Amino acid sequence: MSDVHPKVYIHELALISNTNPSDTMGMNKGILAAVVVVVIIAAAGAAFMMGDSPDEEYDYNIKFLVQDGDFTKWCEGSGDTAVEAAEDALKSADIDCVFNGDNVVSILNKSSDYESNPDQYIYWLQFYWDEAIDDWNWSMSVGLGTIEPDVEYYCFYYGGLDRDTFEPVSKPTLKP
Repeated sequence: MSDVHPKVYIHELALISNTNPSDTMGMNKGILAAVVVVVIIAAAGAAFMMGDSPDEEYDYNIKFLVQDGDFTKWCEGSGDTAVEAAEDALKSADIDCVFNGDNVVSILNKSSDYESNPDQYIYWLQFYWDEAIDDWNWSMSVGLGTIEPDVEYYCFYYGGLDRDTFEPVSKPTLKP
């Protein structure tokens, strides 16, 4: 472009864009208007993709079972995340709960109890209902932060995890 005189370059651009070569101001306005339109469309698309609309459905609609000894209660909640769905369900059922990110801190004012039992880690184990095996499924890698939106049933079960095998000593007794 350094070999081309600026007026010649503008003239060639004008020919390409079908504008009058002497009307460079009009051409600049047209380019600016096109850029503005593209930016507005991109911003609107991003806002639509990222934002919540009032009639948008939540991603997570889950039925929760809370089981601790003799206490058993089903509740249902929804939210944009599984944690929000759990908080919604437990609070609407008047069950005290505290979460830290994806982790359960306490439910029913009970938190982890690692010291009282030398054979087990006692805390809120988390299970999801697995249709394929027709039973509650537990895994070290399963938690509120890792479940998919299609999970229908989830259980907070206050129980023990064997200190040697890291497997649950017991599991929820109710089926959905």
